[in-house]
Amino acid sequence: MSFEIEKKYCVLNYDLTKQLLDTKYGKHTRSVKAGYWWTEVSESLTPVLEVETHKIQKKNIEHINALAEIKIPEVDYQYARIRVLNNETYVFTVKNKSLVAGIEQNTEYEYELDKETIIEILKFLSKELYIFYYNIKDTLLYTAGDVSIELSTFNDLKNAYLEIEVLGNDQEALTDTLNEVLKEFVHYPIREELLSYNQLSKNENSIALRTKKTRDYSKEALKKLKDSIDF
Repeated sequence: MSFEIEKKYCVLNYDLTKQLLDTKYGKHTRSVKAGYWWTEVSESLTPVLEVETHKIQKKNIEHINALAEIKIPEVDYQYARIRVLNNETYVFTVKNKSLVAGIEQNTEYEYELDKETIIEILKFLSKELYIFYYNIKDTLLYTAGDVSIELSTFNDLKNAYLEIEVLGNDQEALTDTLNEVLKEFVHYPIREELLSYNQLSKNENSIALRTKKTRDYSKEALKKLKDSIDF
């Protein structure tokens, strides 16, 4: 288990923000991450815009543990995600999210798995749950000790976003570290963003999604996921 303590900002000037990051933190690495978020839905014909509560039950975690030979604590979680990095790395994550004083504080369990195992998890999830959100995140990653700074654009959002995060086991210490680091960003052309990417995407794409049922949205996303792993 690890804690992920994170602050997110909408980027008002991408070029200037990147220039400031390059000057301060030097080299970066680039990655393209396709993320697929799963939840239980009581009725598959529910419009995807109306899916507000997210949950993956203990019984499903038990099954995933057996499939993947991993040891996620067997309780209910808010979110499950399959992520494909650079079309070659596969990561399965469950997490619970909370927002405290504008800072996202997440508890998560994350595993990098081989393709065959991800396919088995995918087969199971596609029978039990639905994809309620997916995106493609093109990220420049800067690091400074235990701090990660991500400057990202998205396939479904107009603006770029900046995420500043720390990972570790001591939630209080991590929060203190993040608050100290955030002082360095007061003059950046950025604006605090409290909405999740899912919420932002729903807002920006509400017209296109207004008649989309969760079943159909999930089916389209599932095809993209299968194509990305040649399944």
